Amino acid sequence: MTLTEELGRALPDRPYLTKWFGHREALLPWPADRDRWVRRTARAVVAWSQARDEATPLDRQELTRLGALERGEGPLAEAAAFAVALYPEAAQGWSSPRPDDADHRRALAKAWAQWRTQRLSGQRQRADAADLPGFHQALWTRVQKLADAEAAVRSLLTDRDIGWDLEQGDWDDLDFRPLEAAAAVLEREPALRRIAELLGRDYRAKSQPPQPPPPLPPRPDSDPEPGRTEIKGIRFGRDWTSLVSSEAALLAFPETEILFFRKTAESELLVWDHFTAAPPRVKDLHRNLERQKRNDRGPVIVALDTSGSMRGKPEEVAKAIVVALLRVCLEEGRPCYLINFSSQFRCLDLSQVSTALPELLRFLEFSFHGGTDLSPALREALRVLEEGSFREADVLIVSDFAVPKIPGALRNAIRGQQESRGTRFYSLTVSVRPLNDFLNIFDAGWVYNIHPYQTNGVAPESLEPLG
Repeated sequence: MTLTEELGRALPDRPYLTKWFGHREALLPWPADRDRWVRRTARAVVAWSQARDEATPLDRQELTRLGALERGEGPLAEAAAFAVALYPEAAQGWSSPRPDDADHRRALAKAWAQWRTQRLSGQRQRADAADLPGFHQALWTRVQKLADAEAAVRSLLTDRDIGWDLEQGDWDDLDFRPLEAAAAVLEREPALRRIAELLGRDYRAKSQPPQPPPPLPPRPDSDPEPGRTEIKGIRFGRDWTSLVSSEAALLAFPETEILFFRKTAESELLVWDHFTAAPPRVKDLHRNLERQKRNDRGPVIVALDTSGSMRGKPEEVAKAIVVALLRVCLEEGRPCYLINFSSQFRCLDLSQVSTALPELLRFLEFSFHGGTDLSPALREALRVLEEGSFREADVLIVSDFAVPKIPGALRNAIRGQQESRGTRFYSLTVSVRPLNDFLNIFDAGWVYNIHPYQTNGVAPESLEPLG
């Protein structure tokens, strides 16, 4: 396929433009996949040509007069006078009065249409001759820019064609450096890619008939508030309200007081590891069976903590997990929705990456700041779960979970979503002192430890397939 052939089919009435591009088609090298770029370039040329065909006031007045003549409206003498004034070649046959009958009207209308076609053709050719060199240079610059942008997307996100075209400007002057930085972090953290792959999967084999889950005890009437009802063990931390007595004793003597404050600054104090066990839940058996039958991978909603406490390594991990999720969703054609929350929240539907990519790059570029309020982000996630394409989504919360307590009504709404629809809520905790699920809302979770004196990353044993 050549550009000349494509333009000849698309613009049969513009031979000059077709020949002009045909003479220059081989002067510049095409990117790989020539046929696709020829079609794109032809569409851009057609759009440029059509945009130049906007009628002038004189053209509109002429069409009005010609239409009236063809319909038999208005005096023939007035129509002939207008044609003679506009087309000098009409003076020879129509300067003298003619009988106002149907035959003369048809003859003038036919000749007028020919004069008009010749005038517009010559007018277009003269305009094209003046403007085509500049348009051609700009078009090839856009071809190169789009080729570079697509190469960056293929290397960093997906090999699929995301739908950009030369007439669009979504990809103009995009800065891919923030995406490159997040992708580099992801290359060093294969565990984050594994977490992205786990979300939304039903791991039961298609060959096995769906089995009902084992019966569970009934749900208690009351839903206990999250707190510290049980002790799991001892951990490192800096929470003075949970100090082991031997650590508190360091404050009794000046000689050991400095040791206490040093351990506090480094989160090396021995503290009780408190948690509140989540109450048992009643499962919807019908919903479980339907989920087993589908055995598919559903959409993903990710709520990302962008508060000031997430600066540094947590920010790198958070941005890398977004890139990992987007890669997996693009590969498998699954919708993806991003919620950024700090003091307020912002949302971005990544399902149509061709239009969402500029906003995603801006997100990856900015530095996290502000306070932390998880509740509005959870309410937004519940709202999105009511929309058609996200009704079967999984929800991942990425945070250090230094957040206020979740209101009881919101926890009940989340639990209702889990029980009635089988929605699963997951957590990825990025912190130097990871906590258990004190919020009592998650089906499962992962911990990315960033303690300076401990092995960083996600524990390999936590990356097993989810049930």
